[in-house]
Amino acid sequence: MQSPNKNNTGYSKLTKIMNTNVIVLYLFCLNVVVTPSLSAAEKIEGSSADFAHVALKGNAPTIVLKNGDRRHKLDSFKISSVDHPLQFSLKGEVHCNPDTVETRIVRAGRYLESVLTDVGTEQDRYWTDTAFANPDIEIEKFKGVNTLVVDPSVFNKTIYRFNAFEAFKRKLDRLKTEAIKLEFLKNDQKFRFQMPVTLEAICRKYSFNKLTKKTKYGERSSVLSNITVPIYVIYKADKKLTSRLVPKLKTGKVIATPKLPITTFFQVKETVVLDGPKNLRGSCPIKAPFDVEIKGRGDGNVILQVMDGRKIVYKSKAIKFTNGRASHSFEIPVGSKPAMPYQQFPHEMKWRVFTKSKTGRAFSTFTKKLPDAFYWQHSCIKPSQQQ
Repeated sequence: MQSPNKNNTGYSKLTKIMNTNVIVLYLFCLNVVVTPSLSAAEKIEGSSADFAHVALKGNAPTIVLKNGDRRHKLDSFKISSVDHPLQFSLKGEVHCNPDTVETRIVRAGRYLESVLTDVGTEQDRYWTDTAFANPDIEIEKFKGVNTLVVDPSVFNKTIYRFNAFEAFKRKLDRLKTEAIKLEFLKNDQKFRFQMPVTLEAICRKYSFNKLTKKTKYGERSSVLSNITVPIYVIYKADKKLTSRLVPKLKTGKVIATPKLPITTFFQVKETVVLDGPKNLRGSCPIKAPFDVEIKGRGDGNVILQVMDGRKIVYKSKAIKFTNGRASHSFEIPVGSKPAMPYQQFPHEMKWRVFTKSKTGRAFSTFTKKLPDAFYWQHSCIKPSQQQ
């Protein structure tokens, strides 16, 4: 049999086929070797869905009250605070489903862009801290502890508003006799409020080109976890406290003077927001809730008109105004127009009222502008599809 040589056509074709197969096999093996992958420490075994979890680590935040009067007398008792800011730690764990798709040129998927710890509800954030900001598309999870120091004033004008001093004073005022008050203040006291906390993980799509080494970034989505953290208010007993500094004077009979009728005028002075949004975040469109109190003097009726910049966003029906006060609740829808997800939109709410006195026949033709605008913002986020 004639041995094959390089000039043999069959041998040449076979060599080309073998070389081609070798090249393809070599490229395939090379591709497997150089493909970047997350380390075992950065993977969550058996997890394919986005998730977030947050919990309180250590002690709950505490506000300590004590008697600030050095004379230690009941009638000069003065509440003071030992430690007013709220300090506490949260432990959180989040994971973004990488959903990776890869070719020889492009790797696309999702990564963990940032982790936010928020004091506030799932929709309304009163105070925000960035626990983790990540520029690395290789990272899909985060686990750690974040210590927060929060001023209680962030709860002002929200349903979670509280004032430790006023709350303690109300408890003290409900005690009828001085002996009961003295006994109450000579012992430690403890009560609590509730504080909502939210952990938000923001996952983002990306596409990485292996040849150009450039990354394109896509849409974001959020996964949330909520808990309620107690805030303890502790009063430290004043063991040295004694009865009144000056005894009550006994008074004789008082001759009553005739009461003269008081002429009251109808006037609206201000609108106070008792509960309103601060940083509203959610799947849009979303509704912003408000509870307000309209203050002034006299009796009558008012119509509340709410302005956002120069635009009228709400107008009420007639609201009864009695003894200089009226309460009203309403909602304003936002986020109905298409917008970039996570873009923040500031709002400046201004108040106007139409008025009608108790004896008046019709409401005023023109509105009265009220002072003190209310500022807040909203952003539309995309919730992750958790499994």
